[in-house]
Parts: sequence; structure tokens; C-alpha cells
Amino acid sequence: MNCGTPTLPAKQGKRGVTPPVRETNVDHVIPKAKGGPGSPENGQVLCRGCNLRKGAK
Repeated sequence: MNCGTPTLPAKQGKRGVTPPVRETNVDHVIPKAKGGPGSPENGQVLCRGCNLRKGAK
């Protein structure tokens, strides 16, 4: 589900500041909410926008 958008390095979040949609996020391929493991094999790097659109699908 990678959109190919060049991502920006993630930064420490600040209250009241929405991070850019191009910020790097680590995503679970199989969501933990659906029984996916927290292992590196179940991880992928997405831009924040793709991770938000994917949700727990």
C-alpha cells in the first residue's frame, strides 16, 4: 500500500501540532487489533497519509 511518496523523518510530536502527511510512520501489515504480531516481519514503512487511510483494515 506504499504510495511512493518520499517521506520526511519523524519528529517528536508536539501538543496541538498536526504532523505533515509525508512524515514517516511504521505500520503493522496485519493490524495488532486483528491479531497481528508486533514483530519486524509484520512491519512496513508508510507515509502518515497512507497509514491514516489504511487504519485497521
